[in-house]
Amino acid sequence: MVKPSVLVTRRWPASVEAQLQNRFDVVLNKGDRPLTQSDLKEAVKSYDAVLPTVTDRIGSSELDVPKAQAKIIANYGAGYSHIDMDAARAHNIMVTNTPDVLSECTADLAMTLMLMAARRTVEGEGELRRGDWSGWRPTHLVGTKVSGKTLGIVGFGRIGQEMARRAHHGFGMDIVVHNRSKISSDVLARNGAIQVETLEDLQYVDAAWTKALKGNARLRPREGEVLLLDAIVIHLYCTVRGHEIHSRSGKRGVQLLHHARLLRENVGKQEAPTVPRQTFLVHGNAVSQRDGAPRPIPGRMTE
Repeated sequence: MVKPSVLVTRRWPASVEAQLQNRFDVVLNKGDRPLTQSDLKEAVKSYDAVLPTVTDRIGSSELDVPKAQAKIIANYGAGYSHIDMDAARAHNIMVTNTPDVLSECTADLAMTLMLMAARRTVEGEGELRRGDWSGWRPTHLVGTKVSGKTLGIVGFGRIGQEMARRAHHGFGMDIVVHNRSKISSDVLARNGAIQVETLEDLQYVDAAWTKALKGNARLRPREGEVLLLDAIVIHLYCTVRGHEIHSRSGKRGVQLLHHARLLRENVGKQEAPTVPRQTFLVHGNAVSQRDGAPRPIPGRMTE
């Protein structure tokens, strides 16, 4: 029996690559270099399955291939905005992803960044590396504690909820969230959170207002009063241009981490149990498509 052909766009853990090689006729990207758009178009044309990552942009031009051989694009990652879903459906190419694998890891990073900004550890570590550390003194690099503070979260999906769980149950923080849709009361209660209606509302939250909101009272600050001057803002997002993390202390106006790709990609994704789980999900998606298995395929987005 001829094995289906599979192209893996980047290097994966050796154990997963070995399993793929046992089941498929696999071509690995041994140089681990990003593929060009021409490479990806040729992959769709020439392989039964393409296994990309979130940095491989597969648009309509890459999918618009006469007599394309690809039957499935099994994506390594939860996000799939880099894949033209309409074009995939039009060409009858199945697309799968690996949801709910990195939620806890990303929340860990968000907590790490928040603590780093609050306790000014990046600045202290920088002094150590430069040889500028002159010893402890009472007023040097004075930070702030996060325990008992209020945490505002924009977007209360899996990552946001994991962040809230850590902050509330681990540090006793009050949680105020904004989300495009209504969050169930059970989920909010489980994470010690309340939901506000607008992003503007997050600018005016402090401990007193949080307590008022929990009592179903509407308390607005004085006109023009903004309570974010001492805020620490952690901004995590992923785009096809690369992973970026921002950690900014509002009080000092210091952007501590910018475009920290190594932290997001290598620390956030390389927890030992997590990477095999993610890659095995992709592997399972490919096997299910090949075998025509009736079992559900995790993260299947196209029929």
